[in-house]
This record gives sequence, C-alpha cells and structure tokens, in this order.
Amino acid sequence: MITSIQIDGLEKLSKGYGRSKDSINKELTEAVNRTLVIIAATAKINAPVKTGNLRKQISMKPASAQQGAISGIVGTKVGYAPFQEFGTRYFQGRFYFTKGLEEARKQAPSILKKALNNVTVEVSK
Repeated sequence: MITSIQIDGLEKLSKGYGRSKDSINKELTEAVNRTLVIIAATAKINAPVKTGNLRKQISMKPASAQQGAISGIVGTKVGYAPFQEFGTRYFQGRFYFTKGLEEARKQAPSILKKALNNVTVEVSK
C-alpha cells in the first residue's frame, strides 16, 4: 500500500520567477515533505493495532526534485495493509491511509501557500 505526492510544472514556475530554481525546489520539497509527514502520522494514529506491526511499518520516503517534478512516498510493505484499509467481506475497512490523505488535503493548501510566499520573498531580494 503506497501513496505518493507529486508536483509537476517546476520548470514553468522557475521560468516565471526568472531565477532561483534551487530555492523554489527547496521550499516546495520541504512543503511536500511536511505533507507526507501529515499523511504518515495520521495513518499511524488511525492504523488498527493488534501486534503493532502495521503501525511500525508505515514509512516515508522523503520528497526529491527530479526532471521537473517533486515526489515523495508514504507506504507500507505489510501484506495485509490493503485489507485493513479497504476491508474484506468479513470486516469493514479502517481507512487509516484515507484519513491521512484527507488530513493532508485539508492542510496542503496552507503549506504550499507558505512555501510559495517564502519563494516570493527569496526571489524578490
């Protein structure tokens, strides 16, 4: 079970600001990482716990900028994770990752707005 976040169009954004592609990448990468942390933390809080294995195995691969996009991953390699997330015919899903995505979706606009404001301040110096 893996969730990823990706921001495309960095080349257009950096052309629009004229310079400082590195500062744009840095700020937006940090914004994506903050969003990934929200997803992972909320998923861990909401993950069902019997042995604690599922909760322990939720991990994050930090975001990085490559080929004009920033992407990072939150996921788990636990084989039964999809069954816990979506359920089976025997029990309802717990939607622990979905709750993490919903929380990130609520907070992402303010996180990205702050990052873009930081870029604007940096570029206007």
